[in-house]
Amino acid sequence: MERNLTFSCSESRSFPVFFNSSSFLQLPGQSDSDTLSVSLSFRTWNPSGLLVYTALADGVVEVGLADGKVTVYINVTQRKNTRIDISSGSNLNDGQWHTVHLNALENYAMLTIDGDEASTVRTAIPIQITTGGTYYFGGYFLRTNTPPLQRSFQGCMQMIHVDDQLADLRAAERGLIGMFQNVSLDMCAIIDRCVPNQCEHGGRCSQTWDSFSCICNGTGYRGATCHTSVYQQSCEEVLHLGSAPGGHWVDPDGSGPLQALRVSCDLAEGTVWTSVKNNLSPQTAVVLYFTSSQRLWSPSYNPVYAVTSGADYCEQHIATPAHVPLLLNSPRRRALLPGVLVAVPTRQVTPLLGRLTQGRGSQKCAGRIIERKLPQRQAPVQL
Repeated sequence: MERNLTFSCSESRSFPVFFNSSSFLQLPGQSDSDTLSVSLSFRTWNPSGLLVYTALADGVVEVGLADGKVTVYINVTQRKNTRIDISSGSNLNDGQWHTVHLNALENYAMLTIDGDEASTVRTAIPIQITTGGTYYFGGYFLRTNTPPLQRSFQGCMQMIHVDDQLADLRAAERGLIGMFQNVSLDMCAIIDRCVPNQCEHGGRCSQTWDSFSCICNGTGYRGATCHTSVYQQSCEEVLHLGSAPGGHWVDPDGSGPLQALRVSCDLAEGTVWTSVKNNLSPQTAVVLYFTSSQRLWSPSYNPVYAVTSGADYCEQHIATPAHVPLLLNSPRRRALLPGVLVAVPTRQVTPLLGRLTQGRGSQKCAGRIIERKLPQRQAPVQL
């Protein structure tokens, strides 16, 4: 038994239109109607731009982006310039597709974003509107007594509906309906300037149509790409600039990958002391023999290493319960090591806490362990 199979592909309903700063698309709609209905999907990086503009029999309706939200401006000139403004949505200039739907009928207007009923904004119109029958998308460059408030849109649109009917943009492309200027049809050439992210140290990338910028708030860095640290690299620099001794942030490797570290900067008899306090809980058991998997100063060991790598003298202040021996020479025994590492900036130090040793023939850390015994059954305290 033979069967004939046929296959067909339905034509895509999506037909994007790409707009630049001098583009517009004009489409026809019903004229002299008391109902206005227009919807579309758009994507852009710009926080502002004109989406739709149409002249009424007496007044205008304008839909646009302002500060990343959709705004609707209705001006009915028949009754002493009655003006209505509504808005909805936020951060709609994120480069993703968003939909906007505006209905105006029976003395009210309703705006919905992304099909979300919770975003719907409804307002009263004190007079019945009458449509003019011509809609401009993306820009409007003809002379008029009431020019658009928003500048031209830069981005993409698709799924444009006028009077609840999907606009035939392929017919517009062939010149059968409407008109257009400086648009690219059936394509969306939007560029993501934040991929890859050029912002360093956790800076947040923000972009417009033409450029990108880095938001460095809260990162501890500044500059065009959050490259320059806002902190000094050492306590010597902090105190040299006139800051008072006490708690300060330092960034040991400047613009490098390590995070800044909170330290205490002190000056005693002409010597600058840098004190670093660990962030472990008081009852932390550690193996005195340092291995690659052990981090006594988790999670910020690398900045501690960077701070002490320029010190010529180190002291580790350790508090242990009275019944716990401090066995510094045994790699297999455990002890409680909450405490403070103190280093004087110079060069070549190995901050292996509990193992102040020489290595490779050079003095890496000439210092001492300062132990404090706590009363029996008393929890250790950090000095």
